[in-house]
Amino acid sequence: MVKNVLRDLMGPIKHVYRFFMAGIVPTRLATALKQPGLDNKQVFPGGVFYAPFLTSLVTPLFAQFLFGPTRVSRRADGTRGAIVVEKCR
Repeated sequence: MVKNVLRDLMGPIKHVYRFFMAGIVPTRLATALKQPGLDNKQVFPGGVFYAPFLTSLVTPLFAQFLFGPTRVSRRADGTRGAIVVEKCR
C-alpha cells in the first residue's frame, strides 16, 4: 500500500528521475529515438555522476519532517552528495 501511495504521489516525476538521475531510458523515449534496445535500460553503469549531489540537495527539503534537521556534506571519497542528520526523529 505504501509503495502504491508513493508512486501515485510522484506521478510524472518518477520518469524524469529515472532518466536524469539513474540514466534509465524510458520506453517512450527509446521508441521516439527508434532505439528499441534501450527501453528501460540503464545507459550509464552505476548511474550518473551528479545524482548523489542533486539528491543531497533535494532530500533535506522534502524529508525534513521525517529526519529532522539535516545538512549537506561530503561522501567518503570526498565528492559532494551526502547528508548528515543532526538528530533523527
